[in-house]
Amino acid sequence: MKLTEPALRVLHDEREDQTEKLTLIRDLALRPSIHKKLREQFPDGIKSDASAVHFLMFEEGYNKQAASELVTQFKATAEYAGIFKPGIIPVNSPQNEADEVEEDEASIDEGDADDPPSGHGGGKR
Repeated sequence: MKLTEPALRVLHDEREDQTEKLTLIRDLALRPSIHKKLREQFPDGIKSDASAVHFLMFEEGYNKQAASELVTQFKATAEYAGIFKPGIIPVNSPQNEADEVEEDEASIDEGDADDPPSGHGGGKR
């Protein structure tokens, strides 16, 4: 198993200023596309599991059990990563999108052809 550079940065960051580490954790938590969609659909957090399950079933094609498990997992990840805490840069902010473009261009320039594509793992059941 090979860890990504951002994951290694999180694991080995023992500095007193945890700003970069917390930002990386948030960004990694939002890498799965379904996590981004949930964050966009529920920008203030998931207040009702039933609403989130309904969204996943009827807008994203998940079955009820998979949707329910995903909501539970996402809420735990969001809590750990602080996705809905004040001061966190919104997912669709111009700054965040510019960072993603630069990261994608850097990957292309470095020739990461041997690295497996990043996906959101798991998936619809």
